[in-house]
Amino acid sequence: GSVIAAAGRAADVTAVAPTSSATPVASTPRPAKAVVAVSVAEVWSHHRKVLPVDRPAQQRPARVSTWLHRMTFFQRSHLYRRLATQVRYGELVYVLGTRGPLTHVRIPDQTGGRFPNGIIGWVASRQLAPEPAGWESHGRVATVVAKRAALDRTTGGTTRSLSVSYATTLPVVAVHRHRVDVAVPGGVGWLSRSEVRVHVPGKAALRPSPHRVLAQAKRFLGLPYLWAGMTSWGFDCSGLTATVYSMLGITLPRDAADQSLAGHAVSRRHLRLGDLVFFSHTRKRGDIHHVAIYAGKGRVLQSPYTGAHVEIVKLRHSYLNREYWGATRLLS
Repeated sequence: GSVIAAAGRAADVTAVAPTSSATPVASTPRPAKAVVAVSVAEVWSHHRKVLPVDRPAQQRPARVSTWLHRMTFFQRSHLYRRLATQVRYGELVYVLGTRGPLTHVRIPDQTGGRFPNGIIGWVASRQLAPEPAGWESHGRVATVVAKRAALDRTTGGTTRSLSVSYATTLPVVAVHRHRVDVAVPGGVGWLSRSEVRVHVPGKAALRPSPHRVLAQAKRFLGLPYLWAGMTSWGFDCSGLTATVYSMLGITLPRDAADQSLAGHAVSRRHLRLGDLVFFSHTRKRGDIHHVAIYAGKGRVLQSPYTGAHVEIVKLRHSYLNREYWGATRLLS
């Protein structure tokens, strides 16, 4: 149906154009760079796209679960008109300006389509913090490998805990037997050592292999689909593939059509575990609307559309069979 066709495709960042000259952005004294200071921040395609239902997601701390619970199916299925992507705690953004309570940002680690230097969108200003000194110069980082982890921090004698998502990456300050101290906006926090992997920036948090791609993706089976989702509160199709592969040291573009350019093409009869499988309404690459992970035995793992969950389905006995476009392999 129309909901499947619209909400089932990848987060179409290529359809989100930069703010036009008809929408002036005020100059701002904020630093040129900032970091995300909430578990997950929504990146809106336009400053006028934020609705009253989005208030929980715009707070600090962000009340993501409340936001998702309060939205009706209709509201969730129409996020494609408003939401470009998400950014996780500690993610770096470039500040372009402000307008009211929102900050115009560019996300250098999420590229694609018309945004080769990073997706451009709007984030709640209260959810950003100035980039701490030396944020990008630490020799080690800690990446969350649990689906969610508790990030603890003591302020004024009170310890506060923030739930952060899988794949959240923060600079390492010190490693102890049971915890890892990490840099956070405004100070130092700590994570359980069992819930993170410490590694060199730019390297894999987990040893890459085709089997590990599938094993990591399977951990999210049953998770509800979320348009533009990039966290363990909900993924869209390309958000899931980009996030899982990032854990293995492979950076993919943000949306499905651009991801089809990564790796090398493989035929359908030669598919292997972990291959990316793409779907299109036509045979054109530009019409690719969905990506999934090959799960073996003619099946794919996917986060398909609003109202569905991360699942494993057979290619030949689903609507995907007639829309099969091709596949690529990123790991031997």
